[in-house]
Amino acid sequence: MVKGFETPFKAAGGEVVYTEFFNRGLADFRSIITKIADQKPDAVYTGFFYEDGAQFLKQMKQLDVSIPIYSTSAAYNDKLIELAGDASEGMFLTVTFLPNREEPHVQEFVAEWKKTHDLAPGQFPAQAYDAVNIMLDAIAKAYPDLTRESLRDAVAETKDFPGVTGDTSFDENGEPEKSLAKATVKDGAFVEMK
Repeated sequence: MVKGFETPFKAAGGEVVYTEFFNRGLADFRSIITKIADQKPDAVYTGFFYEDGAQFLKQMKQLDVSIPIYSTSAAYNDKLIELAGDASEGMFLTVTFLPNREEPHVQEFVAEWKKTHDLAPGQFPAQAYDAVNIMLDAIAKAYPDLTRESLRDAVAETKDFPGVTGDTSFDENGEPEKSLAKATVKDGAFVEMK
């Protein structure tokens, strides 16, 4: 993940002034935050899950370190805001799914999910939902000559499939290509940035 960010960031003219690795579940980020603050970066890009992200954000606030924080969709979870409270305000993320997007198919998916769950769906249920629908679409395209090969080819030919996580296509290596949404935490909620 570090090289996946660092290489294109540097190619675009950015400078990485500090990199730190830690194990999930770290309770105390204060020494890392102090090292980051000493470097005086313009921003911090993180790759943590929401549990670690909440701890990190709370401790940034406790240490009165004000640096814009950017993260990946791994941090996107309402629990991050619940655990970090107002320390999460202003955090920026790239996400694959936002349940408050206005597209009718997104709102239909969210409404169906909420019939059996207390919270809005997160990125993983949304990605699973899209994966199943991409597969069903490929089966329909390969039918009636449905074989492993015809199904594989139909999936590979998927272009701009309109899912709840955005449009999905596959590259020549079978890797998904998606556009990511940009979000920020504003007034205690994830809000899409246009």
